[in-house]
Amino acid sequence: MKALLYKEYLLAVRNLHDLMQPLFFILILVVLFPMAIGIDENLLQKVSSGIIWIAILLSVLLASEKFFKADFEDGSLEQ
Repeated sequence: MKALLYKEYLLAVRNLHDLMQPLFFILILVVLFPMAIGIDENLLQKVSSGIIWIAILLSVLLASEKFFKADFEDGSLEQ
């Protein structure tokens, strides 16, 4: 298990773009969302945790293509 995690870590470090894209997406979404709903502090306090969770879930969708791409290419995903 340790070797598998190390291998995945090395792959992530080599493809830094794949790692940074979801992080920048979260950052952009968290920064722009308050601008869209306004500057009401009470409202922002109520919805801030939901905004962060939705940003994380949407960034997982961005990164999920990378997880299944190799399996799709070698045909193991179809089985």
